[in-house]
Amino acid sequence: MNVTITPAALGGAVTPPPSKSQAHRLIIAAALSDGVCRLSNVELSQDIQATLRCMRTLDADASADGTVIRGADLVDGFETPPPEIMDCGESGSTLRFLIPVALALKGGGRFTGHGRLMERPQEPYFRLFAEKGIAWTLENGVLAVEGRLTPGVYALPGDVSSQFITGLLYALPLLEGDSELVLTTALESRGYVDMTLDALAQFGVSAEYDGDRRFRVPGNQAYRHRDLAIEGDWSNAAFWFAAAFLGHGVDVEGLRPRRPGLARYVCSEAESAWLERQGGDWGAFYTLWTLKEARVKCTGEGLRRPPRDIAVPLLRPGETGELDGLVFSAFSGETWRAAACCPTPQGPLELFVRNS
Repeated sequence: MNVTITPAALGGAVTPPPSKSQAHRLIIAAALSDGVCRLSNVELSQDIQATLRCMRTLDADASADGTVIRGADLVDGFETPPPEIMDCGESGSTLRFLIPVALALKGGGRFTGHGRLMERPQEPYFRLFAEKGIAWTLENGVLAVEGRLTPGVYALPGDVSSQFITGLLYALPLLEGDSELVLTTALESRGYVDMTLDALAQFGVSAEYDGDRRFRVPGNQAYRHRDLAIEGDWSNAAFWFAAAFLGHGVDVEGLRPRRPGLARYVCSEAESAWLERQGGDWGAFYTLWTLKEARVKCTGEGLRRPPRDIAVPLLRPGETGELDGLVFSAFSGETWRAAACCPTPQGPLELFVRNS
């Protein structure tokens, strides 16, 4: 079959595939919850199937398609590790997220995987195990851990995979006392840790992050059951956003723009300060977003600079302003925000609408 691709302007709406990173996090939180959770937009990749399979071994119930999950039967007291080996496939997230969870729930467990998964380094955990008196062996591709996580201080490097941090952030709230997770080096994968903190918060679990190297995690917490949708994958969406900022009429749907930390990538310092004065109103953020997209579509300048450097007037819906010889207007409805930009009041109008 021959396929001919002819250059042309893009137009229309596109929905990125579901975020695998978020799906892991929401499935685990649902499996730790106090009831039945219904998750939509679950894509059963091999990695997601591995997480579902392992959570079933830890006593959670999950439908074959991963959309209905009943939380594990969490009981007081110290249980014995499950006899079944947890098969993590080739998913590093599944393995590293669930090692501390298995220790908190069952006092340990046995893990295996495929490909080169069991060759991936786990030294940050092994160093903690030596400090906390947790036994481990790695023989014939099976990692066995046994012991009890206890409340206290847990130190991890911040410049290795954030999967180790996420694993502890899921397990520490289940302990009987408060804990602290201290990073010995600067955190490098902040976005993934933000995603973890957001997932925990959606299930009613708190972990206080000081923005630098310390997390305070209260103990005796319970994951509350929720019905949620897996959002679209932002990494995949980035290509379509680039096309939109290059002046193409592309609308990216199925995303959850209320991601913690998103504003710092999109807004300048002045815009961030203005958002803070609005009380953290996400509607104000959506308005700024639409103003920036309206500007690049009007001028045709495209994404030749970071979004935070695309200057727009600070408007609320119903207001009009001028900047750099352009006229901007902001609009809103109950579930949407829109912005218009034109060179002069009589010039061509570019309108961009964003559902909120």
